[in-house]
Parts: sequence; C-alpha cells; structure tokens
Amino acid sequence: MIPLPQRPIAGLSTLPWLSLGFLLLTLGLLLGWQGLRDDDERALQAWYAESGLLALEQPAYLSWLRLHGQVDTAWAVERDAVDEQGRHSLWHFRQLAFDPAFTAHNRAAAAGQDIPYWHGTELTRWQQWRDEFAQRATTLPRQRAGLNPADTRPASLLTLHFTSNGLLGWLLCALVLLPFAWALEGTLGWRRMLLIWPLATVFAGALSGVLLRPDHHLLLGGQIMVSTAVGMYLGLFGHERLRFLLPGRNQTPEWPAWLLLPLWLLLPVTAPMLGQPWFPPVVGLLCGVALVQLARMPDMSLFEEEDSDDDPGERDSLRHHLISGWAALGSMQFRDAEQHFLAAVRLAPTHFNALCGLYQVRKLRPAEVDFLATANRLLTLPLADEGERRQQHALWREAQQLCGDALRLNTATRLQLARQFASVDALDDAESLLDHLPEDAHPQALCAAQRALGEGFARRGNHSKARHYLARAEQSAA
Repeated sequence: MIPLPQRPIAGLSTLPWLSLGFLLLTLGLLLGWQGLRDDDERALQAWYAESGLLALEQPAYLSWLRLHGQVDTAWAVERDAVDEQGRHSLWHFRQLAFDPAFTAHNRAAAAGQDIPYWHGTELTRWQQWRDEFAQRATTLPRQRAGLNPADTRPASLLTLHFTSNGLLGWLLCALVLLPFAWALEGTLGWRRMLLIWPLATVFAGALSGVLLRPDHHLLLGGQIMVSTAVGMYLGLFGHERLRFLLPGRNQTPEWPAWLLLPLWLLLPVTAPMLGQPWFPPVVGLLCGVALVQLARMPDMSLFEEEDSDDDPGERDSLRHHLISGWAALGSMQFRDAEQHFLAAVRLAPTHFNALCGLYQVRKLRPAEVDFLATANRLLTLPLADEGERRQQHALWREAQQLCGDALRLNTATRLQLARQFASVDALDDAESLLDHLPEDAHPQALCAAQRALGEGFARRGNHSKARHYLARAEQSAA
C-alpha cells in the first residue's frame, strides 16, 4: 500500500522523480564506481599485514589505547580471531589501520613533538610504510566518500549519502523510501523537496558525526538520507489521514499517515548488521521532522509561488482543493473540508482564501491550539486587496471574541494590521492596535501605521486627529 499525494494525480508530474533519481544514482555508483569491490579492501589488508606494518603497529596501538583509557577497545582488537586464511576481520583492520588520532600521535612523535613508540630505522620504516598505506587507501571508494567522525572532511557530509553498504544496504533503503516518496514529493513539490531534503540530510550527517566522536569508523550508506525523507513525511502530515493506493483494488481508503512508520524501523535495526551504528537513522528522522517545517515559512512559500507560475499542475491542484474544500464545508463535511484546505495551504502557505477556509473549519473548535495558530497565521498576512483587508478585519474581530486574551499578536503584526485596517476605514480598531506598543517598535513600520491613520481621519473629515497622527508619523520617521 502506498500513500497518495494531496493533489490531483495528472500525468507524471506528481511522481517522486527526485527520490527515484537518488535511488538510481546510488545504484549506479554501487555497481560502477563503488563496484561492490570488497576485494580491494581485502587486498589492502593483505598488503598491510605482509609489509610488516601490522606487526609494527599493533603492539604500539594496544598500548596507546590503554594509555588513553580505551581498555575495552584494546581488548577487542587483541582478541579478534583470524579466519582460515590467517586474516583478521575487516573490523580489526579498519580499527587499527585507519585511526587518525593514533597516526597523528606517531607523526608528531617523528617530528620530535611527542614520545615515539619506535626509534631509528624502525621509525623511518614506519613513516615510509604509513605514507604508502595512505596513498593506497585513497583508491578505496569508501575512504574517499565516507564520513570519518574523528577526521571529518566537509565534502564527506554530502558524499557519504550516495554510497551504499553493499547491495543489501541499497535494497533496504529502496524498500523504506519508495512507499513514502510519492505522498511526500507529490505534496511538497520538487522545488521545495530539492532544497529541504539535502539540507536536512547534511545537517543530520554532521550531527551524527559529532555524536560519534572520537570513533573513526566510517559512516556510509543512504540510511540517513532515507530516514530524513521519512521524517519529512511525518513532519508534513503528522496525524492527518491520507488516501492509500492498494494493489489490485480500485478503492483508495483513507488511513492515518503514520501507518507506514514501522517500515522505517528496518533501518536502525539492520544498521549494526551492515557495520553502521543504529542511531544516525534516528537523527535523520528527527532532522527531517524539524526542517520540513521550513516549507511552511512565508519566505519559502514566496519562492515556491514564484516558480509555480510555470507549473499549471500546481495551480490546478490548488484550485481543486479550494473548490472541494468550500463545497465540503457547505455540505457540513468538516473533516473533508479541513483536509482539502490543509492541502491548499501546503501548496500556497500564504494564500488568503486557503487560510480563510481553514479558519472557518477550525473556528468550530476555538479552544484548540490549531485554531489559534490558524488565526495568528491569517492575521499576519500582508494584503493589498481592499476586499481581503475588509475580510481580514472582520475575522480579527471574530477571533478576538473567540480567543480573548489567548490571541496575542506581536508588534510587527499589530502595526501591519493597523495600517491595513486604517486603509479600509476601520479607524477605531486601528487606533486600538497602536495602544500600549513597546518602546522598541520599529520606527518605519510605526510611521507607516500612523500615517495611514492620519490619512484615514483626513478622509473622514476629522482634521484634528488627522494632524495629530501625521505629526506623530513625522516624529517616528525623524
């Protein structure tokens, strides 16, 4: 079962092209550049042992770990069993050969800045072998693209998400991402998806790297990026109900959006099997929930609306949800109306008609937090149309009666409303909004509101008040 986007499905425009592109790109890298080349790492491990670098470094490394209080790690390295071919595990190799803190200590000792573990020819030999090992290691895709928490390269904050932990790791990522992708990307829009998804993913990777320090085992795979997408899905839809596509059935029943969340648990549960810690997917999920809220910000909506002029699918979808929402409200199907208006607000977060519809539905439950948030959001809109300003004024008066003292508007919103109400001759209410303003009110916004009141009283013929407010506007501007 697959949740559907909250917009009419017309053609291929709502398909999750970014998500599909991510999966195809990572599969191509896995089969091509990354190449399923575990043999390359085994070959480097064999060189590490045969060159003598393993025999030289292991006793010193065990001593260094114990000296720095990492007794359990030292014990695990020392007790690591060898296979039939006399090789240690890859974990042993990665722990011992790639610890940047141990290498940095020995290079400082070679420069005379610390006490060395070796002297004379042994120290010279170690430097030569270690330089050759570093050169060979740079050919490994995992070393070039993975994120090392103990020695993080900025580029790896992005590249790590396009690697894979083998074919099994890629299949798990695809299995988890695909059911969520259509509803998320189809509702959010590919532009906002392209901006927010990588941003949340890079932030989650950086935070995971900080939490893993001083561990130097590489973070690899798309688990964080997929978890971020799932978190965005949860943050966008929350407890709402979505239509689900069922294979072999023509019906699309409505179920809670979180119904598929247990599928995501595959990522943290299987991460240790793939040699990865379990909590980076959790960090990715939380970052996705948090950063998808950027899609609701006015700046983001302006960016999206400017681009959506070239997207007739989004305009048709917005029109569909507005018409359907008002029709459902007229027939008292309040849950359906709320879902349609919510979908319209997601497409255009500052659309006055969409927010008005949502307000009308939620005012039936004025004691709930959702109504207060919607009223505040509606009243913060800057409006140019006179009819919309009059409607906003009427809604402000109604919200005051329904919410009382709970309706608290910040200074910037009060000044904006005062200016807009004065322009539609609601002068008494505009004056009340200017009462008891804090001393740090923005001078330009205060000047604009006072000037609008002065001009309004002049139109009404109350010249004394007009002169009063125009004089105060001059003082505010000075």
